[in-house]
Formats: sequence, C-alpha cells, structure tokens
Amino acid sequence: MQVRDLMDVDRELLPIVFPEYTVEKALEISQSFAHNYNVMPVVDQTLRFVGVLEKGAMDVVNGRTVDDLYTSDLYVPLEKENAIKIKKFFAQRDDELMFVVDREGLLLGAISTRNPALQHLGEVSKFIPAPEIFDAMHDAIIIINANTTIVYTNHAYSELIGVPIWKIIGKSMTIVEPTSKCLRVLRGANPYVNERIRIESVDMEVIATITPIYDGEKKLGVVSVFRSIDETIELSRKVERMEYMNRYLKNELDLKAKLPQAFNFIIGKNGRLTEVLAKAAKVAITNVNVLIRGDNGTGKEGVANAIHNASNRRKNPMIRVNCAAIPEALLESELFGYSPGAFTGAQKTGKIGKFELADKGTIFLDEIGDMNLSMQAKLLRVTQEKQIERIGGNKVIDIDVRIISATNKNLEEMVKEGTFREDLYYRLNVFSIILPPLRERKDDISLLVDHFADNIAREKGVEPFHFSKEVMDLFMKYDWNGNIRELQNVVEYVAVVSRGDTIFVDDLPRYLINYETGNESESGKTGAIGEKIKAVEKNAIINALKEHNNNKSAAMRTLGISRRTFYKKLKQYAIE
Repeated sequence: MQVRDLMDVDRELLPIVFPEYTVEKALEISQSFAHNYNVMPVVDQTLRFVGVLEKGAMDVVNGRTVDDLYTSDLYVPLEKENAIKIKKFFAQRDDELMFVVDREGLLLGAISTRNPALQHLGEVSKFIPAPEIFDAMHDAIIIINANTTIVYTNHAYSELIGVPIWKIIGKSMTIVEPTSKCLRVLRGANPYVNERIRIESVDMEVIATITPIYDGEKKLGVVSVFRSIDETIELSRKVERMEYMNRYLKNELDLKAKLPQAFNFIIGKNGRLTEVLAKAAKVAITNVNVLIRGDNGTGKEGVANAIHNASNRRKNPMIRVNCAAIPEALLESELFGYSPGAFTGAQKTGKIGKFELADKGTIFLDEIGDMNLSMQAKLLRVTQEKQIERIGGNKVIDIDVRIISATNKNLEEMVKEGTFREDLYYRLNVFSIILPPLRERKDDISLLVDHFADNIAREKGVEPFHFSKEVMDLFMKYDWNGNIRELQNVVEYVAVVSRGDTIFVDDLPRYLINYETGNESESGKTGAIGEKIKAVEKNAIINALKEHNNNKSAAMRTLGISRRTFYKKLKQYAIE
C-alpha cells in the first residue's frame, strides 16, 4: 500500500495527474503564480519526505535529505491548465494537502493531510522495510498491528476481495472480519502454514500462511499471505501437467537412448515412433513372429531389418520376399524351391527356396495381405510344423526360421470376408507393430529432409543443398499420403532439377506447387500417390536428358539407375 492508494479518498475532488514536462516548462508555469500561499510538503509514494512546494509559486524547494533518491534540484512538472485548477482549489480549501510524486519527480496527485490512513502508512515501515516489493507480489498480503488495526494491504489483496485499499487501511480486523484467523494468531494461537481457511466476509476459501511478527520478545502484529483456493488448484494442475510432460519427455529420451544400435539408422524423434521402436527392440531379442502394419512408405522394411539385426539371428541371413511382386504361379517355388524336373522349364539341378535360404535366420514376407488362400494354407503348415517340401520332391526339410511379415491392409476385415485365413493371421500376428504415417509425425520432417539431402548429395556427387523456409512450411502443411517414400522421392527430384544450393517452391514437382497455390485439381488431390511418384520420375529423366544433351549414359549416371531400369522407364513414360 502506498500514498497513491489513499488518494482515492479525494478522488472526486482531486483528479490531478499531470504529464511529464521539461524543467524549463515547469519553471515557466511556477513563475506565473503569486507568492501568497503557504508551503506544502511533497512526499513520495511511501510517505518519505522529498521536499516542499509553495502553494502560490508552485516551485519546489530542494529536498536535500533524499539526495540518494532524487537529483539535487527536484522540480515537479505541471501542465498549465491543471496547475491553474490546483491554485483555485487551494484557495477554496482550509485543510492541508500534500503533493505526491513518483521516483522521477512526476506529480501523481494530492492527498489531504487529515486522512487517518496516513498514520498507518507510516507505521508500516516497522513491519516492511520496502513496501513497494510487497505491492508487486501476486500473493495477497494483509498486516494487522498489536491493536488489531489493519496497517497494510497490497494490491493483490484488494483485487482478490474486491474492496479498495483506502476502505481497508485503519479499520480494526475485529470489525472487518471478526472470525479472522489473524486475530486468533495475534491472541496466541499457533501459526497457519499453507492451510485452507474461509474468509467469511466475502465467502471465499483461500490457502493461507498466517504468522506473528516480533521485535525481540514483543509481538508487533500478524501478517497473512494467501491466494484463492481456485487459483491454487489451477496452479497445482499446471504444475502437475508440467511434471507429467517432464516425465514423458524424459521417458522418450530414455527410450531413444536405450534402443539397440541396429535401430540407430531409423530417422525420427517423434513420441509415437519412439514408442513403436521401443516395442520393436523388446521383441527383437525373442524368436516370436512379428506383424508390422502401416501405410505404404512408412518404413516397414527398415523396422524389419532393425529387428533382425538386433536379434540373436543377426549372424544368419534375412531373406526378403515381396508377395505382391511375384506371380501367384511362381510364389510357391520361390518360397519352398523345387526338385529337378519338377515342371516344364525347371532347372535340371532344382532350386533352393527362400525358406531354406533363411534357415537359422529371418524371412521377411512383405505385402502378406496379397497372398492367395492356397498359398496361405501352405504357409500355415510351415508356421506350425517348421518343415517344408520342395515342389516335386518327397523329402521333408526341417527349418528354423523366424517370420516377420508386413502389410498395409486391414487383415481383420479380410478375415471376416474370408480372404485371409484366421488361423494364419494368429500365427503371424504373435506380436504386432503399427507404424505411424508421416502426417502424424511431422516433427520428423526436417530431420528426414536433412538426412535425404545429405545422402543424395554424397551419392550423386552434387553440391550440398538446403530447403527454403517457404518449402519447409509447405512440407509441414502437406499430408504426405506416400509417407517417407514420397518425401524421399521429392528430395531426389529437386537434387536433379535444381540449379542452386537453395531449393525454392518453384523447384518442387508440379503437384506440390499446385498444392501450395491452391490450383491443384480434384483428381490431383484424390489421385493415387503412385501417379504422383511416376510424374516425379518422368520429370527427373527428362531433365537429366536435357542437362546432358540427350546423352543417355550421362543421364543414367546422374540419376543413379541401371541401364535396364533406365530404358524400361523411357518406354514406360514414352520419352523420345
């Protein structure tokens, strides 16, 4: 509580607040008044004397007792029109007034010297050496003296109970709040420390600390510090949420730090991804079959590699089979092999199958949802009996193979529809891992972009490049239906077509530029991601040919693809 808080007593009669003026302006104004009034004291906001002001002259006499706070010559700037009003006001009143100034000497207003609260403001210095510090505190504070008189409250207290300070100071607590715990402590009760109490006069629950104030053996009064229970509960909730987030982030860091080295190549720090990888690391050291679920391009094969390389089978091979890429008629021979002369066109020596190759190791069956029911039945036998027979052979071969399978299809729906065997589903889905799509882990996009850009620059021998803020903003807005694979293709595309070390929006594939400008057609928005990837490939080939004046060998080297693949793509995209 400061003198300015008590100026509300005369708030209707003294609306006196003046803007800052120069010293020269203040002198000019003060010289316009006659010297026929008594001297008025000038105090700061804590009732410390800083000088005097002659009522008529309105100039300030040096206050040399406060040289540490003010300049040697303290002038109170006044605005001319209001200064005239003050002069007239002084002439009409007999009671004494005091001017109040701030630390810079700017006039804040005036207060009657007859205000009874002033004596209590002076008494506060016995309790609080620097009341302005308490005024700035968020907690509500009230002090009573040994006579139960309220000698101090801060602004937080006034705001909390909704009563102006000038209506509180100087009143007895026995009248303001007869049931106050402050009175009990003043009379000898034990102090309250962070206890829940009720302020009856305003019907409010607070958390309060109430303690006596002593000067040696003499009890001077009691100080109460409190805040509303609602605010305390909300603060507690915020602290609880912060503690939870701290624990969560620490757990995420611990999970990432504890992952086996085999998982280090998987780029990302997203919380969901970290949890998935932690699960994968736990199952890696076992021999159970694993089913990896996720959209195309989410990195299912990469996680399968990590599981194998973190397992006790890592010294033996991991054999990969894409069930969707092999024709149904050939899939059985690919998986189980065949004996010499098993069918027309078979090799005379026969052929070993993928399961035999993977013995003591791991077989990765990608796109398992595309396997037909006949092959599913044969695969079920392998998972149950750990044995295979080559096509055309009559010898049973024992195998020790761990099966990791992957799919982007809803196998549960396929089981209901009868297109996937339920018994095989449970054999393969001993442990399930679900990879989040890129749109749900966009905080990893910048890490992935930097990783792909560095690798591509190194592999293709191009200058290092980076992406502009506009491009990164677009990447964060885009849904990436093709997931990590689509992002990698885009980075490869710009590495080929761009001419500088900074990638701008105009360097991106057309469908992304259209997405940014809002001109993308409906078919472009809803079309298959495969078409978008094809567009990227076609543009990359065309630009590589242009760059090397249709020299196909040079274009192949720039693109980093084989001659067979290059000519296959030329035919596929009808590039002349």
